[in-house]
Parts: sequence; structure tokens; C-alpha cells
Amino acid sequence: MAVAHQKFGQSPPGFLLLPVALLLAAVGALAMLLVERGAVDANTTHMALAIERARYIAEAGHALATTQLASQSGCSGYPSIAQTNFGGGTFAAVVHPASGSPATLWVTGETSDGARSIVGRPITMYGQRVTTTRILGTGGTTDMDAYITGEVGTHKDEYGDLDVLMTSAESGKPIRTLLQFNFEDQPPWTKVESVTLQLELSYHGSVDTVTIHRVLDEWRENAVSWEERRAGKDWLSLGGDFDPEISGSFVTNGTGIISADVTQLVSDWIARRHHNYGMLLKTDEHPGGSPNQYHSHEKSDEFQPRLIITSACECGRVC
Repeated sequence: MAVAHQKFGQSPPGFLLLPVALLLAAVGALAMLLVERGAVDANTTHMALAIERARYIAEAGHALATTQLASQSGCSGYPSIAQTNFGGGTFAAVVHPASGSPATLWVTGETSDGARSIVGRPITMYGQRVTTTRILGTGGTTDMDAYITGEVGTHKDEYGDLDVLMTSAESGKPIRTLLQFNFEDQPPWTKVESVTLQLELSYHGSVDTVTIHRVLDEWRENAVSWEERRAGKDWLSLGGDFDPEISGSFVTNGTGIISADVTQLVSDWIARRHHNYGMLLKTDEHPGGSPNQYHSHEKSDEFQPRLIITSACECGRVC
């Protein structure tokens, strides 16, 4: 019987295979662990993304529901919004309490795979919208109008007590109009939805674009001129201190009632974001320009300057 001889220092074949097998087993176990870990991470990531999508749906639903509630008329019976499809998911909204102000708008967003997110924020609720006409001259002593001219020889003259207002683009003879309506009786929580300035163009000179600007300092109706805003007090700039940003405009196409949207300007005054020093109406000079004439508030037997205001009051408050 032949006997196999083994040299000193050599391991038997089975001894080498054992650590290799153990190593392979460890590698296999680690691979399985990594696969399972990857699956868990993938599931976690998927769920996190689904929750994030649900949050976006809830936020979008909150914005949409807020817009819908803005058209609500009255201070009770606020409607809920049933399940509504949006962005690959759905949202639903409910207001609590269903009357008064503020109320909390709760919106639930849900994805198609069942992830949910809830957004709840207080919102201000307003009552019935009311449209009123504010005629210049009926608001007390702070209701004022006047025109000023930069024509040499008359630029120091005062024209606040006349029954006309004017704007002019005539080269070298600019004319601007100042108007100030009183809003002291209007509380700052009033929600202003629209404001339209109306003037009657009684004499048509030239076709001009008249821009409306916020006045930056106080003036006096019977003491204002191109140089002075009141007795002994000059404008910082000749022709009036005003914000260069345009707050409204109209075109003088012909005689009759002209209108301009001044919603933001009046909203800022009522909300006390800016002090109310009135508005300035101006046009750029050009060859061939000539004066346009309007009725002032002194023209009591004619159409006087006025504002058409649509607003609403916060529920539970008095406007």
C-alpha cells in the first residue's frame, strides 16, 4: 500500500479550503446584509419622498383653498373642500371654527401611495364686500386739490382755490395737479379690493399719458405752488416731491369721465404703510402739448374728483 508523503511546512488541502470557505461565507453574508440594508434605505427614501410630495400637495391645497375662501361673503358657514385631485394625489380642506375671524384652515394632502401631510394656519376672514364713492371735499379739511405750474413768471402763483385742475405737457409750461383724500375714518384692518380714481376732463388740449405718483411731503391747498408746498416751506424739488414709481395712469383722449386704478396706493394709505400726503398727476413735456382741464372739488355743481372703493371688513370688527 503506497503512502503519500508530505513535506514539512505544507498544510493538508482540507486545511486551506476551510478558511476560504469561511471567507466566502462571510462575504456572502455581508452581501446579503448590504442588499437588505439597501432595500431598507430605498424604502426609507421612497417614504420620505412620498411624505414630501404629500406636504407639497397640502401646501398647494392650502393656497388654493385660501383663494377660494377669499370670495366668501359673510362671517359664518365657511365651506369645506371635499377630496380634490391635485398633482398626482388629493387634498381636502376644512375651516375651524366655521365662523368669525381668525379661523384655522386645515388641509390634508395625500399621495397615491398613501403618504399624508397636514398643514394648518390661521387666516383672516372678511365679511360682505361694499362699494362706496368718496367725493373729494366731503372728508374735512384734509381733502384738498390744486394745480401748480412751472411756467416762468407764474411758478410762484397759487391755484388751490379755483374750480379747475390742470395737467399740461406744453414744452416749458408744465402743469401738475395735486389731490388728497382723507382716510382717517378708515381702520387699517380694512381689506381694500379695488380703488378707481375718477375725474371729469372738461377741456381737452392734447392727447397725453398722465401718470399718478405718491406725494412725499405735506402741502396746503391755498399755499402750494411749483416752488413751495406751504407758506415758507419749499419743495425739495421744484414741481413737488413725489415717488417716481407710477401708481396709476390714464390717457387724455377727449372730454368726459376718465378713470385710473389706484388700488395699491390707497391700500397702502389705509393700512398705514405710508403717510397720506396725497397724489400728484403729471405728464412729460413734448412739442405740441397743451393743457387739459378737469373739474376741481370747488366745482360743486359738476362731477367732482372721486374714488370708487370696494372693500371688506374683518369679521368681528367695525369698518
